Amino acid sequence: MTALMDHAQVETDRLVSTAGLAMLDAGGDFADGCLLQEAHRLRCETVLTFDKRFVARSNGRATLLEQT
Repeated sequence: MTALMDHAQVETDRLVSTAGLAMLDAGGDFADGCLLQEAHRLRCETVLTFDKRFVARSNGRATLLEQT
Protein backbone atom coordinates (compact mmCIF):
# COMPACT_ATOMS: atom_id res chain seq x y z
CA MET A 1 0.00 0.00 0.00
CA THR A 2 2.81 2.40 0.84
CA ALA A 3 4.46 1.79 -2.53
CA LEU A 4 1.15 2.53 -4.22
CA MET A 5 0.73 5.73 -2.21
CA ASP A 6 4.24 6.83 -3.26
CA HIS A 7 3.60 6.24 -6.97
CA ALA A 8 3.61 9.50 -8.93
CA GLN A 9 0.42 8.68 -10.84
CA VAL A 10 -1.63 7.70 -7.77
CA GLU A 11 -3.46 10.39 -5.87
CA THR A 12 -4.41 9.64 -2.28
CA ASP A 13 -5.23 11.39 0.95
CA ARG A 14 -1.93 10.67 2.68
CA LEU A 15 -3.17 11.46 6.19
CA VAL A 16 -6.18 9.16 5.91
CA SER A 17 -4.21 6.37 4.24
CA THR A 18 -1.50 6.56 6.89
CA ALA A 19 -4.12 6.36 9.65
CA GLY A 20 -5.60 3.31 7.96
CA LEU A 21 -2.21 1.62 7.77
CA ALA A 22 -1.50 2.43 11.43
CA MET A 23 -4.78 0.79 12.45
CA LEU A 24 -3.94 -2.21 10.29
CA ASP A 25 -0.53 -2.49 11.98
CA ALA A 26 -2.29 -2.39 15.38
CA GLY A 27 -4.39 -5.40 14.40
CA GLY A 28 -7.49 -3.52 13.30
CA ASP A 29 -9.10 -2.83 9.96
CA PHE A 30 -7.69 -0.35 7.43
CA ALA A 31 -11.14 1.17 6.90
CA ASP A 32 -11.58 1.76 10.63
CA GLY A 33 -8.39 3.81 10.77
CA CYS A 34 -9.54 5.85 7.80
CA LEU A 35 -12.94 6.38 9.38
CA LEU A 36 -11.45 7.62 12.66
CA GLN A 37 -9.17 10.04 10.82
CA GLU A 38 -12.06 11.47 8.81
CA ALA A 39 -14.18 11.77 11.95
CA HIS A 40 -11.35 13.69 13.60
CA ARG A 41 -10.97 15.96 10.56
CA LEU A 42 -14.71 16.70 10.63
CA ARG A 43 -14.57 17.33 14.41
CA CYS A 44 -16.86 14.44 15.27
CA GLU A 45 -16.49 13.71 18.97
CA THR A 46 -17.77 10.13 18.80
CA VAL A 47 -18.24 7.45 16.16
CA LEU A 48 -21.10 5.05 16.84
CA THR A 49 -20.66 1.40 15.89
CA PHE A 50 -21.76 -2.17 16.52
CA ASP A 51 -18.15 -3.38 16.17
CA LYS A 52 -16.64 -4.23 19.58
CA ARG A 53 -13.14 -4.65 18.14
CA PHE A 54 -13.32 -1.21 16.55
CA VAL A 55 -14.35 0.36 19.85
CA ALA A 56 -11.45 -1.36 21.62
CA ARG A 57 -8.94 0.08 19.13
CA SER A 58 -10.43 3.56 18.83
CA ASN A 59 -8.74 5.14 21.87
CA GLY A 60 -12.12 6.17 23.24
CA ARG A 61 -13.31 7.84 20.04
CA ALA A 62 -15.92 5.18 19.21
CA THR A 63 -18.94 4.14 21.23
CA LEU A 64 -20.60 0.76 21.05
CA LEU A 65 -24.29 0.67 20.15
CA GLU A 66 -26.35 -2.12 21.63
CA GLN A 67 -28.25 -4.19 19.12
CA THR A 68 -31.92 -4.61 19.94
